[in-house]
Amino acid sequence: MEVSVDPRLSEVEIARAGTDDLETVLKLWLEAANWLESKGISQWKPNSFTIESVKEHAAKTELFVARLNKEIVATFSLQWSDAFIWRELNSEDCGYLHRLVVARSYKSHNLGRLLLSWAEKYIADNGKSKLRLDCMADNEKLNEYYRGSGFDFVGRIDRTYFSASLYEKVIK
Repeated sequence: MEVSVDPRLSEVEIARAGTDDLETVLKLWLEAANWLESKGISQWKPNSFTIESVKEHAAKTELFVARLNKEIVATFSLQWSDAFIWRELNSEDCGYLHRLVVARSYKSHNLGRLLLSWAEKYIADNGKSKLRLDCMADNEKLNEYYRGSGFDFVGRIDRTYFSASLYEKVIK
């Protein structure tokens, strides 16, 4: 799918997060968690994010940041397996996207779709055929967003503390 983005985003640079970026990643996660909480969406809890949790996540995944004019405006991570969420559906032919966060000041610029397209290409360049992600099952707007971005609903998982919708997109 061709992504139509705000022309101001033509200079977005996406790269692996460095140690110096982790505080900003934490700020983006907290901004998103606080916004979700303010909307009554039970997804991320602000008190669950610390600099230690960012470091731990960065050590277990490929953590990326998107910069515009040297300012970090978004972040997401990729991993090559996700048995915790996908269980028996886990496949080594997929890339799994997590914690996609766009700064609230860029929420209406289609930056999220630009990042999804970038992730598709990155995953394909690594020899994988599908991009997978999950989101809270009861966050209807986010579920609509992913369906509208070309993802197919694969199923739902119900755990003790959350339920998630599973999505995938064939990229090759």
